[in-house]
Amino acid sequence: LFIVLTCLFLTLAFERRNPLWLLPSAVGALFAFGTKEIAIITPLLIAALTLIYWHRNKKLPFQTRWPLLLYLLFITSLSALYAGYEFLWQSQSIWVESRIWHISAEKLLRLPVSLVNVIIPFQPFLTSVSAPFFFAVSLGILLYIMWAFRPEVRSGRSNRTSGRRQTLVWFGLIWATAAALPVIFFQTSSWWELLPSRYTTAAATSSPSLACGMAKVTTC
Repeated sequence: LFIVLTCLFLTLAFERRNPLWLLPSAVGALFAFGTKEIAIITPLLIAALTLIYWHRNKKLPFQTRWPLLLYLLFITSLSALYAGYEFLWQSQSIWVESRIWHISAEKLLRLPVSLVNVIIPFQPFLTSVSAPFFFAVSLGILLYIMWAFRPEVRSGRSNRTSGRRQTLVWFGLIWATAAALPVIFFQTSSWWELLPSRYTTAAATSSPSLACGMAKVTTC
């Protein structure tokens, strides 16, 4: 909830060109870091929103740069403190010492399936036989989405509706990827096995953004 509020208030600050919305966004980030570990994705989402706005408008959202700089400095400092605390605490936890959680290139094969499962819940049908098929299908769907909604440089008047759809889809992909990465490295019995839904709630939160963009909904 607090991650969503942080992004919502930041979007309002950009769209309405009012730096006062940065204050509740910063408060939302503070509360997000105080609730769950997955809040570590918050600075990535903030960076994504800022870069997307810059890509679309090629200018700063406010008359002076100081509100945005102070906001980003606060988020960066907060993220660094939280990351340092989590590293010191988690490095000696049973999850790491017993290798229940560890980084492995093999586990990255779960990523395409985890991302597409946010939109098309086929987890109940995953088996050792069907996993390669679903992996290939998931990878194909992701590549198609990235190609269909690829950022394009347009000359003349830009298509605002198309640009909004691109923003929704790419932000949804970034959100889902950032939320899925920390949990795909948990140890399971096989490379294709996905974790229960309670571990993927943050990734699933990105589905409205993806659905709105791909369904040509322009009022989301």
